[in-house]
Amino acid sequence: MAASKLRLGLIQLGVGGNKSENLYRASKFIGEAVSNGAKVISLPECFNSPYGNNFFPTYAEQIPGETTQQLSYLAKEHQIYLIGGPAHWELLSRARALDNQLYVATVSPARDEQASYVAWGHSLVVNPWGTVIGTLDHSEGVLYADLDLGYVDEIRSQIPVLSGQQKSLYEKV
Repeated sequence: MAASKLRLGLIQLGVGGNKSENLYRASKFIGEAVSNGAKVISLPECFNSPYGNNFFPTYAEQIPGETTQQLSYLAKEHQIYLIGGPAHWELLSRARALDNQLYVATVSPARDEQASYVAWGHSLVVNPWGTVIGTLDHSEGVLYADLDLGYVDEIRSQIPVLSGQQKSLYEKV
């Protein structure tokens, strides 16, 4: 029987100009999230470099590279899933949760007022009804959410939006 609950950890990381330090700090927070029972852990986009198009050439890596090797090692060592994610705003996250009747998690870099791009922070998790069930402020931290996968089925049975889809219509578009 498949598990019906899942612990999610969103790492809202303060990012600086030192890639090795960023990776070290991400690894530390991943360890913390594992210690708190997270099985799926998400890092913000561009967690290993300052955020901004002008930084991409300097911080780019081959794959496999320093970052992918470190993340692969951590995922295997801790038997977890690691994912990256772009920042989205609360309203957009709530709308996507309602549209699809599922949990939505968005993770952002922590805010750095001196960066060329100032991230909003405020990583969050939204339930299938569009209710925010967890959020961080703008500073660094880890957000945990216990997802009840059975709740998704319950919501979908109450308002069967997806059961009325005619998938054959999508093949023509």
